[in-house]
Amino acid sequence: MTTLIRIILALLCAFCAGAAAQAQAAPPLEVSNWLIYGTSHSFFADGQVAGGDAVEVAPLKTAGEEWSSGAALPIPQALKAGEQISGIFWARAVQPTTVPVRIQGGAAPYPVHAEMTVALTPAWQRVVISAVASSDLAAGSRSLTLHLGKTPTGVLLGPVLFRSGPLDEADISAAFASFKPTRMTDIRLPSVRGVTLEGTLQSPSGAGPYPLVICFAGSGPSTRGIFKRLTDRLHAEGIATFEYDKRGVGKSTGVFDDTFSVIRSEERRVGKKCRSRWS
Repeated sequence: MTTLIRIILALLCAFCAGAAAQAQAAPPLEVSNWLIYGTSHSFFADGQVAGGDAVEVAPLKTAGEEWSSGAALPIPQALKAGEQISGIFWARAVQPTTVPVRIQGGAAPYPVHAEMTVALTPAWQRVVISAVASSDLAAGSRSLTLHLGKTPTGVLLGPVLFRSGPLDEADISAAFASFKPTRMTDIRLPSVRGVTLEGTLQSPSGAGPYPLVICFAGSGPSTRGIFKRLTDRLHAEGIATFEYDKRGVGKSTGVFDDTFSVIRSEERRVGKKCRSRWS
């Protein structure tokens, strides 16, 4: 009887440990975590994808090498030799196209651990790619990468979920179903003399309204995205943020001018338009 009780207790402990590990599994990564290189991109809301947000990666005006533009996301987990890692993400394309997807090293010679070609259509689909670590790998040393340099149409990406070990469909479905990311929408604001400022509004998930913080950069040709640690903290506290590219920088039109009078004028103008739009 004592032996039987010990076995039952051991099984219960193992079950509880597994349940705790499942509960502590990292949620999907937001679309803002995608690292877009070699081309432009924009954020928008799309209720048909898990989390409701997407990022559109623009095609190159002139097709280049496959690797000349794309989207990548470092794998946040450290891996042991022989351990399986899977990247699960949502994707679609403006027009039907094929896209190469890889799990590869982040530095030369960029070893490829897994690769596949995905046929994308205008409908969202879930893509899964898995690889097995050939040696112990540090967190962030490998990336999930889409090479888009030869892709002739826009590619839209949703959130990404990384899971180590065998895939559990129930776990994957639950993770995406409960995913509540920060809402991201690109906004264009008309300014003076035909100048248009472009920025990104980020707000917590759920119904608003929310208080809003407008992030004004200091001197220099700054673009949005330089306040990430600050904005992440504000979003966690239920506060929305708006960042924008300075005049003549990034996607904002006009000519960059770093004089104090222009900066103050721009601050007042953006603040007034944001208050009237989101008050």
